[in-house]
Amino acid sequence: MKKSTKKLLVAMGMTTVLVTALTLGKSTTADENKVYIPDRALRQDVVRQIEEPVENELPTTRQIEQVVSVYGGNNGSLEGVQYATNAESINTSGGYGIIDFRPISGMKNLKEYYSYSSIIQGDPLKVLDISPFGKLINLEKLSFGYANIQDFSMLSDLPNLKSVTAFGGYPVKLPTVYVDKATKKFIMEHPVKYSKQFDGEKVVSGVSGAVLKGNAVEIENLEEDVSAINLLFEASSNDEGERFSNSYSNFYATFSCEIPIVWY
Repeated sequence: MKKSTKKLLVAMGMTTVLVTALTLGKSTTADENKVYIPDRALRQDVVRQIEEPVENELPTTRQIEQVVSVYGGNNGSLEGVQYATNAESINTSGGYGIIDFRPISGMKNLKEYYSYSSIIQGDPLKVLDISPFGKLINLEKLSFGYANIQDFSMLSDLPNLKSVTAFGGYPVKLPTVYVDKATKKFIMEHPVKYSKQFDGEKVVSGVSGAVLKGNAVEIENLEEDVSAINLLFEASSNDEGERFSNSYSNFYATFSCEIPIVWY
């Protein structure tokens, strides 16, 4: 084979490799999953932190990994932030409660979550399901304002959790309790399940004579003209180490509820 022919074949081969590499590079970039974040405030906050151009406010999953904190939440959705796997904090203080926390369940580096108001717009009595937080092993602090939460038990095994505050919202209407006219004794199961960190005092108030006995709420000699009662439940922790608040225990939660009464 002539030298000129060999050189031509080599050149053609190198060109083919180069074109293929460029094509694959473009394909990889084009095929990167772009993420639509429906909440405008969250979307703008995410885009602001990305140190490269973001087309049409549609960051790629790779770009979102640059985000170290998340702030916003004006429409009740966290969809899209699950790709911010390096974020250590979320602040959703836009005034609209988050409906679904499932998007954060894979954010293994998350340390803090704060919400000034957790009231769900259009459904202020909705009880929040915070179970996705139970999967975040690096979580240190949780703070919910105006939040209806009845189950904290999934937080028991989080090794780094230092503080949880959850202040109840509007009274949640619970199932009817039937009271015997002969005994006038009201009794119901405690409506809240706490994690093991709430190892301090637990109290109930709102009606004279209401007491906690184990996991039951009891009221003796309830007045027969009562058709419903409102109760406030509080739970706290016994803090032996550092306290993160001057006003409350490191773990402190309230829950307000209304219970209809039917006499028989």
